[in-house]
Amino acid sequence: MDRKRRLQQRRQYRPAMHELARYDRGHQSPDEIGAFRRRTEQRLDRMLRQCQSFLTIVEVKALIFEADLPQFRTYLAALLAALGYDRLADADDEVQQVIQDAWNYFPHRFLAGHCPAETFYFSE
Repeated sequence: MDRKRRLQQRRQYRPAMHELARYDRGHQSPDEIGAFRRRTEQRLDRMLRQCQSFLTIVEVKALIFEADLPQFRTYLAALLAALGYDRLADADDEVQQVIQDAWNYFPHRFLAGHCPAETFYFSE
């Protein structure tokens, strides 16, 4: 993906996610973001192990890092399948929250190696 396209995606992505962040967890410091990322990684790793998933936490982080915004559905489908669900509606609240937290707190290439939460913090 070229630089111009990444910048365009970032500009489209940032306002929507900024509004969602206000309703989700509010503004967080870099230390809080790092701590939450570690907790999310532990929760997701535990879930992957419990269901004897074909994906590891390292693979999930790589999937998120390489995915750009239009590939969110692909990420969602892959993670649901890895956790043993066919549809998002079949997953319980905890699973849905971990899937969302992983996307929002793990780094993305199209955000220059930052996660959406870090992008909001540094954009203010």
